[in-house]
Amino acid sequence: MKVTIEHSDVKRRPGTLYNVKCAIGFSEEERAIIRERSLGGNKFGFEHGFVNHPESADSPVSPQMLRVGARLLFLIGLPFTYFSPPIAMLCWIGAVGLFFYRKNLESTLSKVGQDSITLAQVLRDGSFTVSAFGSPLEAQQVDAEIRSNLDGLKNMMTASAEIPKVESFEM
Repeated sequence: MKVTIEHSDVKRRPGTLYNVKCAIGFSEEERAIIRERSLGGNKFGFEHGFVNHPESADSPVSPQMLRVGARLLFLIGLPFTYFSPPIAMLCWIGAVGLFFYRKNLESTLSKVGQDSITLAQVLRDGSFTVSAFGSPLEAQQVDAEIRSNLDGLKNMMTASAEIPKVESFEM
């Protein structure tokens, strides 16, 4: 297993977001052990930070604000139906656009806050990023958690590889 850990930070309005990216390259033998022993459901857990925190989760508007805006545009468009249909159409198109943007934002926000990732996801994606808010100390703690999880993974894979398929003995 070849592991690469990268640290980066992103300046945000409320503070700094510290990212720790971990790329894991599994050998074919390790992939076979994970498949044969059904180890893909095992999780890497993190006390500090969130796994794969999307940048779009830091939207300047909330879904509730978008809901109100869409409803207002729709209601503003109603009287214009009789006086100026093109303006009414623009209001309704804007309302529909805000509706779909809100739905997209809500689905993105539902994925935020994951504090664990499965081995199957790591195997599929090849890497994951844990984002910590606050100070560089948080990023160092995330780094220590990643290393601890990787040690546990290596020990688990070694123990799983050594399980004999058939064992005979006399008592």
